[in-house]
Amino acid sequence: MQEIRSMSTTLAAVATVTSLVLSAPAQAAAPRVGGQIGAHHEALGGAGGPLGQPVTAETRTPDQRGAHVHFQGGSIYWSATTGAHEVHGAIRAAWASHGWEAGAFGFPVSDEYDIPGGRRSDFQGGSMQWTAQGGVTVIGDSAVAGCPAPFNGATPEQAAGCLVRGWEQRDEEVMATYAVDAAAGELRATPYAPTTFDGCSRPVEPTAATSAGVECVFHVPATAGPGVPHGVDLHLGIGVHGGSAVVEDVELIG
Repeated sequence: MQEIRSMSTTLAAVATVTSLVLSAPAQAAAPRVGGQIGAHHEALGGAGGPLGQPVTAETRTPDQRGAHVHFQGGSIYWSATTGAHEVHGAIRAAWASHGWEAGAFGFPVSDEYDIPGGRRSDFQGGSMQWTAQGGVTVIGDSAVAGCPAPFNGATPEQAAGCLVRGWEQRDEEVMATYAVDAAAGELRATPYAPTTFDGCSRPVEPTAATSAGVECVFHVPATAGPGVPHGVDLHLGIGVHGGSAVVEDVELIG
């Protein structure tokens, strides 16, 4: 009789455990992310990258102009005008405090990238940068969205994009601001070693041929390497081809 009661107790315990297992909610799978947001997430390393797993499904912005997905480590925002870009950390928090994409800054137009001493993200209405010393600071925009002027520390690719947009909108300040960085990218493949930048402008009669009307002048020092003209001014005519800024012509003066 005792053995029967023991077996009955065991069966009851198994039944209780089985009931608890069957009634326990299944662990929710991470939301699936597709489209341009999903493609950008994968390009950044997917679930194993800095953003981690998605914590929301793709959601349209209130004004219906774009969409976003929030991840464990940040967010990706997309619009037809700006494409998909990530924003995270202290810059994301500052952008949120300004009203996300419905504040004055609009959608992000770049991923977060390195600048000397910190990080920066560009938005339609300006830029935000973070440094360990100063925290997050806001940089006002120029008349060309996403291209603050003055602007230091742009990569050649970023500079080329802003130079193109400045050229399209005939904004001389933006062209002069970004032409130097775009030209520096082009100069990496040349034998010249300019160490003094004298500025970019739109001269009435440019020395070097330029379809964009922008000419940048560098001074080649007398200590330049062998085979390179010494002590001359290097005039670069900046053009726009295929959506990129390129050096169209080089003139040596002096």
